[in-house]
Amino acid sequence: MRKATAAIIIVGLIVAAGLYLLNQSDVLAPASNNGPTEPVPTLPPVKGKEKTVAEGRVVPVSVAVVSAPTAGIISEINAVEGGQVRAGDVIVRWDTAKQMAAIALAQAQVAATEAKVAEAKAGPRAQDIAIAEAALAAARAARQKLDEGANESQIVAARAELADAQAVLAQAQAAYDQVKSAPDIGMRPESLRLQQATNAYNAAKARLDTLLKPASAADIAAANAEISRAQAQLDLAKAGPRPETIAVAQSELDVARAQLEQAKAALVDLEVRAPISGTVIAVNFRPGEYTTPGAAIVQIADLSAWQIETEDLTETNVVGIREGQAVTIVFDAIPGLQLTGKVVRIKPVGESKRGDITFTVVIKPDRYDERLRWNMTATTTFNGP
Repeated sequence: MRKATAAIIIVGLIVAAGLYLLNQSDVLAPASNNGPTEPVPTLPPVKGKEKTVAEGRVVPVSVAVVSAPTAGIISEINAVEGGQVRAGDVIVRWDTAKQMAAIALAQAQVAATEAKVAEAKAGPRAQDIAIAEAALAAARAARQKLDEGANESQIVAARAELADAQAVLAQAQAAYDQVKSAPDIGMRPESLRLQQATNAYNAAKARLDTLLKPASAADIAAANAEISRAQAQLDLAKAGPRPETIAVAQSELDVARAQLEQAKAALVDLEVRAPISGTVIAVNFRPGEYTTPGAAIVQIADLSAWQIETEDLTETNVVGIREGQAVTIVFDAIPGLQLTGKVVRIKPVGESKRGDITFTVVIKPDRYDERLRWNMTATTTFNGP
């Protein structure tokens, strides 16, 4: 029975093969050279996908990070996670004691240089001219005294002073000679009186010698030099403000004012304000902690406006996307919610992700839903033209 069945199957296969070869011979038979050639049919062009689907996530339209503009110790943070802030609110303050001292020092320097400029512009004071005139008069009197020498009355008085000093010295010497053998002679009053009398005599003799000695060339030259110096000082006092003196003083004032503005600007940097209105997402520091420049202190986001950013649009898919294109959006976490939106931006630079080059497309929904949350998963369908 089994052998008969097998034989029937084999015969059937042979018949089928023969029929197939017969049909193929008709198809492959060469066309007659005498008959007309029929055109070969062509396939219609392949149409691109009318819809592209991509995964995305929900993100706020506006996000801002408040960073430290300078190094320092935080003194105040006016933000709590989940709280609301308005644009312009002071969010963070740093310790200002050191900078306030720098401002005070700069202000004092400005005041000093302002006084210097005012003095330079005011010209000579009457008392300065009077002092210079008195100095010149004294120098001229000294020069005249050298020319005239000592008068007779001065010489007589000096000689009398010397004689008196010599008499006192003789008396002191006699008293000293009487006790000079004493073992404590250095401690006795006779020794002290002798020393004092000797000094007085030498001084009187020097004064008389000076009066009797004529002025030397060096003395005259020195007196003339002093007259010239005094005259120059008087001329300078009367000349009034010099332009170069005023210019130097003004330059110093400009530098001092610039340093003051710089110190004030540094104080402004010790206070940071919220760049946007929104919800405080994260507070990374506390008062009393030290920050370095650029450290992220507070993160703020506007949770009232959302957008969708795709995550897996490859380079082969993104070429079919255009700004303004309609998009349908559904959410894994909110079944039944379907939003429409439009492409508002296609980021120009792709990034490597899991072996593919992907491009981020930003989608703005036509409306928002209060159940949307940051980083929720969304499925976006880009509708064809």
